[in-house]
This record gives sequence, structure tokens and C-alpha cells, in this order.
Amino acid sequence: MEEISEYPFMKDKIYKVSSILLGAIIGGPFASIFLIKENFKVFNNLVNGKRKLIYVFLGIAGLCEILIYIYSWAWGTGAFIIEWFIINGLLTVIIYIIVEISQGKSIDKHIYNGGETYYWWKSLIIGLLSALLFCFVVTIGFLMYFLIYMSMHPNAGS
Repeated sequence: MEEISEYPFMKDKIYKVSSILLGAIIGGPFASIFLIKENFKVFNNLVNGKRKLIYVFLGIAGLCEILIYIYSWAWGTGAFIIEWFIINGLLTVIIYIIVEISQGKSIDKHIYNGGETYYWWKSLIIGLLSALLFCFVVTIGFLMYFLIYMSMHPNAGS
């Protein structure tokens, strides 16, 4: 019983590692960073968590640079068909490593002491919303690029 009294945030819900990975697979880095941040808020470790989230951003940026280089090198070989699987697979591995290092023990302790966790479908919904948000932002970006291009080259459409 002493363990439970030493554990003040047991009444709060957290996301398990598997839920965070589900959000990463469906929604990409936006969803996983949101879920990781929510766990850091529960663990009252948001200051240390911000540093970890910066590592996540840098890891994702480095991964994208590497994959863009590989993609441009392998252009025309059919490698672009599996690009999505490679990006999501590597992203999920990076997220798993960061979550295990930064929150693994706290999540296990929370569950061991009887703390509640969110259901997996909540991280699925967050992942889907994140994917929709990403698609919306990319669409707006392409529209802005198209409008700027057309304003600079008025005869390009004819």
C-alpha cells in the first residue's frame, strides 16, 4: 500500500507504448508527439519532456532528409512504391526508442500500481485526426504554391 501513496498521479490516465505506436503509424509524428506530451503532463515532467520532444523533431527531420536522399538516388527503380512503408517503419522505431527511454519505466510503474490507461481507439482517433490535419496542410500548401506560380507565370496554364 505504501507504493500507491507514493505515486500521486495514479488517478490520471496515460497512453501505453502500444497506443503511442498506433498513433505514430496512423497519424505520423504529429500524433505521436501529442500522445508523448500528454504522458509527460501526467508524469509532471513536462520540462524534461520538451527536450525529448525536440529530439523527436530532430530525429524525424534527419530521417526525412535521409529518405529524400535515398528516394532521389533510387528514382525510377520502383522504390517509391515502398517509400511509405519505409518512412512509417523507421518513424515508428524512432518513436518506440524515445518512448521506452523517456517514459518506459514511468508507464510500467503507473500500470503496476493500478493506474488507468486510455483505450487504444482514442489514440487511433488522434492518429486519424492528425493524418487529416496533415493532408489539409499539404493541400493548402500545394494550392498556395499553385496560386503563386500562376501569378508569376500568367501564360503557364494555356
